[in-house]
Amino acid sequence: MNLNKQLDHNPIRTSVPCRVDFGGTLDISTLFLPLQHLSPSSFNIALNLRTFVSLSPWKKGFVKVSSKGFESAVFKKDQSPFDHPLGLMFACATYFNA
Repeated sequence: MNLNKQLDHNPIRTSVPCRVDFGGTLDISTLFLPLQHLSPSSFNIALNLRTFVSLSPWKKGFVKVSSKGFESAVFKKDQSPFDHPLGLMFACATYFNA
């Protein structure tokens, strides 16, 4: 599915609250229960900050990820590096065939 035309006129923008999580989101039972025998710890802090994300069209066959504090990165769709500092975003783009 190609969303370029729709995104040209209506880019997707969203925002969610931030939190700091030390311990790998172990407050989520799906992640905690398999590790319960290890008595893992988790520490979370809610912040009065928000994360903002925009999805807009880019050059065909390429994915561009930009984030404040990082240099923008552009890679061919099929060569997106998951070990890059922005690798998680490239993994999301690959998963959703963006």
